[in-house]
Amino acid sequence: MTGWYAMKRGWQSHPVFAGQEYSDRDAWVWIIENAAYAETLVSIRGNPVPIQRGQLSYSIRFLATAWGWHRNRAARFLERLRKWKLIETEGGTAQIIITVCNYSLYQDVRDISGTQTETEAGQKRDRSGTNSNKDNKEQRKDSIGSKTPKPAFLRPDWIPETSWKAYMDHRKALKIGVTDHALRLAVRSLEKLRQEGNDPTDVINQSILRGWTGLFAVKGDFNHGRKPSRAPSAHENMFAGFGIPDFE
Repeated sequence: MTGWYAMKRGWQSHPVFAGQEYSDRDAWVWIIENAAYAETLVSIRGNPVPIQRGQLSYSIRFLATAWGWHRNRAARFLERLRKWKLIETEGGTAQIIITVCNYSLYQDVRDISGTQTETEAGQKRDRSGTNSNKDNKEQRKDSIGSKTPKPAFLRPDWIPETSWKAYMDHRKALKIGVTDHALRLAVRSLEKLRQEGNDPTDVINQSILRGWTGLFAVKGDFNHGRKPSRAPSAHENMFAGFGIPDFE
């Protein structure tokens, strides 16, 4: 069989699989699933470190726990993936940055005819340096002579639909553009604020209530004194409720 099928993030944490040890295949899917779909920041020893699309950062101990393995088995598995050119790694023994080689090969959606299209996750090209030039050249060749229009902007799942619609209505009321580029910039701002612990709905509601054109960190008085909890990013642990993993 050929073609593509979609799998929702987090499916491996379903109760039906609870307590089961991961196979090598399961662990490989976990790596792809938890890789960042766009450039973001992660905390390494309390310091913000940027990672690119197709990258993730964890300690080997954390990976072993997530997969139900011994630490040595996890280390050997990563080494095997490196030898087969499926991943590249960098960093020390405490925490490493893993780069999924040819990440777009696993994540960019293709239409029925097999022509590659872009999803929201694919808007940012792989900046890891791994085969990025080759991928971009092939994509340019595929696009020559193609009259297929660029896909419309897609709202990320972590932004509630009702909040996003309210934000769109707010921008229209202020006569601010709602082009795809403007919306992607807004999502980028929300993602950054989300990583800093701001709830996207609170950020949007604050801007609407105060008539702001931009998106800013939630003020304490607006948040009723609530301390914002840190929101998860795409690469973070599915098995710890999307919390910050305890690194070595």
